[in-house]
Amino acid sequence: MSTEKILVVDDEQSMAQFLGIVLRKEGYQVSTANNGRDAMEKVKAEAFDVVITDIKMPGMDGIQLLQGLKKQSKTD
Repeated sequence: MSTEKILVVDDEQSMAQFLGIVLRKEGYQVSTANNGRDAMEKVKAEAFDVVITDIKMPGMDGIQLLQGLKKQSKTD
């Protein structure tokens, strides 16, 4: 079993769930979030090897999320 952890972020819950199922079948540990703010909170609570995000989301879009994650990783 793989120990790589992936966070999937998509405002369409069905898409996040689908990607989670596919990635789990490949042996990855997967968490999902339905918006950028929830994703930031999950990353603060635990480390992920990869974040896969939708670009167009209400509130914080995928680019803003990745920029926030980059800033956070520099302060850690």
